[in-house]
Amino acid sequence: MNYKILAILSGLFISINLVFDSFNLKMIFDNIFIYAFLGGWIGVLLTFLITIFFGKKFDRNFKKIGMIPRKSFKYALLAGLFAAGYTFFLLYLIKVYDPSTVSALIPFTLIFLILRDFLYIKEKPTLGEISSFIMVFVGAILVSYNGTSFDWKVFLLAGIILNIINAFYSHFMKMGMSQKNTDAFNFRLFVTIVLAICFTFYTLPHLNFSSVNFFVDIPLVVGAMLFAFAGYICYLLALKNGKVSTVAGLNLSYVAFAFILTFILNLMFPHIFEMGFSNTLWIMKFLGIVLIMVAALNLLFSGLSSLLLFRIDHKNQEEISRRLLGMNEVKSMVHLFGKYSLGVTVNSRNEKDLRKIISEKILKIQGIEEIKIFNKR
Repeated sequence: MNYKILAILSGLFISINLVFDSFNLKMIFDNIFIYAFLGGWIGVLLTFLITIFFGKKFDRNFKKIGMIPRKSFKYALLAGLFAAGYTFFLLYLIKVYDPSTVSALIPFTLIFLILRDFLYIKEKPTLGEISSFIMVFVGAILVSYNGTSFDWKVFLLAGIILNIINAFYSHFMKMGMSQKNTDAFNFRLFVTIVLAICFTFYTLPHLNFSSVNFFVDIPLVVGAMLFAFAGYICYLLALKNGKVSTVAGLNLSYVAFAFILTFILNLMFPHIFEMGFSNTLWIMKFLGIVLIMVAALNLLFSGLSSLLLFRIDHKNQEEISRRLLGMNEVKSMVHLFGKYSLGVTVNSRNEKDLRKIISEKILKIQGIEEIKIFNKR
């Protein structure tokens, strides 16, 4: 499945998870520590079961449950630590605010990921990314309007702290998934175990299960975790095949989905979110959503997709194919007959980036004799 579709599907599942969590924390669970503890270990169980039954179907790199490659191990450990911090802080925000407000704070991650691409892999932001950055910033401010004023304190603190943690989490996920022979399911399983262990150590002094009705409450936690798992797996698979800031931008669709779900639920059950029906409130939120979605679409249609035809030394064909398919920029490959033996689709940010990919990565593969380039857009 195309990584862009996966990123948008991830947004839908994450929005449902946000609403589920918000309902659980506002109406069912008074103790956020219990919810975090149960969610962490139920997440491990669901990840394990779904990996067994669906791993091979959704990820061609998955063979069986086992240890991830050594090179991915440190990235999975760091991703798990940052995921624990991010998730707990997010749960706190969801308990205090409505899902549409919380979802508006998360897009700041895009800002830090664009900075990550600039600082870590020395890629300057394009004009499209800069304009998306501005639209996300303004849109998040509008959506955070609470009916009487802008909540600048939570906007700045959550927007900065939450998203710096999330940016580190996304960075380590991307680095781990980029390692050879790393599959999304085993990687996610290990990250989930690290997250649950962190939750256990942090929440143990605060746990009191006397108020928990296991027959009623546990299924609600399971439901929330199912959508969270589906969102994370789609996001992982998208990260494996796409540029991290582009995937994060498309994933912003959860902001629109969360807005729609919050609006509907507020009409049906006004006592849950207690947002009221102020025209100004919902107009401000709607305008913010429009800006954020325009930013996502701007990222969706940015970049360059190119078809590269390769004339190669056939003695090295297997090694050349293996190395090309191992590159994040390579999206597909077909074998041809005639002068050119391979046709490869490569995604890049622009023509300058394409030339860099060819000169610094592709031409270093032994056995490539000639490359012919056709730009699709």
